[in-house]
Amino acid sequence: MKSVKFIPVILLSIFILSCEKKEGVEVYEDALGYYECSYDMECGSGRYCDEEKHICTIDCVTSKDCVFKLSSPDEENTYDCSPCGRCIPKGTKDERCVVIKDIRCSADEDCYEAYKSTNYKCRKGYCAQVCQEDGDCKKSGRGFYCHQTEKLCYRRCFRDLDCYLHGWQYECILPEGVNKEENEKAKVGEEKYGECELRAGGVDYGRDTNPSKPSYKYTGIWGFMMNTAVRTLHVPLVNSQDTVSNNYILVKIVQKGEQLVFYEKWCSIDLRNFNDENPNWQDLARMITPEQYSDNIPINTHRVLVVPEMVPGAKMETDIMLEVRGAILENPATDPLPTHYNINDPRIIDQDRDGKPGMTTFMLGVLTGEVYNVQRWWVKYYINVVDARHWQGLLDHGSEQNIIDANPKSLIYDTECIKHPNQNHSYFRALKLCEPDQPCAASCADVLYHAKKVKGGWLEFEWLYDENKKPLENE
Repeated sequence: MKSVKFIPVILLSIFILSCEKKEGVEVYEDALGYYECSYDMECGSGRYCDEEKHICTIDCVTSKDCVFKLSSPDEENTYDCSPCGRCIPKGTKDERCVVIKDIRCSADEDCYEAYKSTNYKCRKGYCAQVCQEDGDCKKSGRGFYCHQTEKLCYRRCFRDLDCYLHGWQYECILPEGVNKEENEKAKVGEEKYGECELRAGGVDYGRDTNPSKPSYKYTGIWGFMMNTAVRTLHVPLVNSQDTVSNNYILVKIVQKGEQLVFYEKWCSIDLRNFNDENPNWQDLARMITPEQYSDNIPINTHRVLVVPEMVPGAKMETDIMLEVRGAILENPATDPLPTHYNINDPRIIDQDRDGKPGMTTFMLGVLTGEVYNVQRWWVKYYINVVDARHWQGLLDHGSEQNIIDANPKSLIYDTECIKHPNQNHSYFRALKLCEPDQPCAASCADVLYHAKKVKGGWLEFEWLYDENKKPLENE
């Protein structure tokens, strides 16, 4: 008989999610797509390396999943689920656990034991990578920089937005005397840097938290995949181009009275060209959206005004979220966007803080170079509840975009953007990562893990909406 393991649900946030119908469901190991490993850190955050089989795995999501360790299901459960997904006796600590790339330590020796390397030192109770420059910290992950004096990698920030990449449980702590609001508006080179640190009390869900209201069961931290498809007209070489923007977002959902409010931290944007009509179509050039672009998108918000009971098949919709990127307009919904005909338009801003106007994207392929854009877009979710942890639905959206400058100048052209006629290209899916009453360690890395690493997972990109798609068991 084949050995069995429990399905991993999330890379970092292991304290979360309850199984509603089954507890401790076992499935066969060769169906899970585990990754080979030699030690815990190769598995990424929130999982561990099985010392015998050398595969990344997880045994539990909540303590309920640990009933398999009991001799009888009627016995009192004496096990807890550790942050790494190991079933451990209640009152004990999983000393080997990896949480959000952090390993607790009291001395440098603890870091050597975890990493088998002298390249990590104990800093503020956690292991930090030794560095000489920012580039050395890439291994630690996105959002890590080299501390100028300590020469150890840390989560640098000058505003809270920088920290939400690591999770909604973080906030930016600035040097004493620095005004947080003024610092957030500082020009490039004038900002004062601090460090992302865990908030006292964890994620801030606001003051309206009320478990007795229907809206409460929807609250928590969610990973969203949101796809918006457009047709761009008057494009060089091809005349028109169909593109889907495949976006991943870390979303905090809170109660506001009887309503819900979504706070969205953008994690990544991937622009994918396609052609439904021509099977022999060739993608001659594509636009790349760098991390610096998504890192500088402000927190977007949606509201759900009418909230139904949380049951499979429930439906709800958000209001319209409208955002302008690369410019500040007095009337965001109606004022015309800046154009390349007036590059000195005072409404243009360097939003992505790279020293260039608007928002910077990169053209690759037959045409190569940098393109500087301004954009106005809007989106509305039509939400279908699959179960307590999974939503999906179609989107309504619109977009207007102008190229205001480029390098080389030959990449400057006027375009018109319309919504793609096939509505099934524009849809979203949402996966719940953290419950509001439990500790949360979910980050953008979790969202992207489910998107890129979980084959057939709920957040994996698909070209067309499938209303009959089923979540993986225990995802």
